Amino acid sequence: MGQQQLIVMILVTVVVGIMTVVAITMFQEAQKESEKSAIRQDLLDGSSMAIAYYKKPRELGGGGGSFLNITFNELGLDTTSYNGYYFNIIAESDQFQISAATLDRSDTLTAVINQFGIIWN
Repeated sequence: MGQQQLIVMILVTVVVGIMTVVAITMFQEAQKESEKSAIRQDLLDGSSMAIAYYKKPRELGGGGGSFLNITFNELGLDTTSYNGYYFNIIAESDQFQISAATLDRSDTLTAVINQFGIIWN
């Protein structure tokens, strides 16, 4: 009887250990997806500010129908935030591309924003 209890105890310990590792991995993946969702939301908010910048006349501090001189300030973004790192604005007159990385820099999200909205790459 003692040998069976020892085998059951070892089996339970192994199962609990495996379940702990699986739970930690799932938590890390959920955190990474949460960061990416927050970055997408930041870029979505920034796209609405970019469209307002595009439509606002240059005399009032806007782009006057162009995205050429758009900056992170016009998007309401800081290059570093709690959600990730925002970098690399590539602007053309009718659209611009912005990239962002998660906090651990393992994933990069890129969006193209034009006067009609946002396109995810």
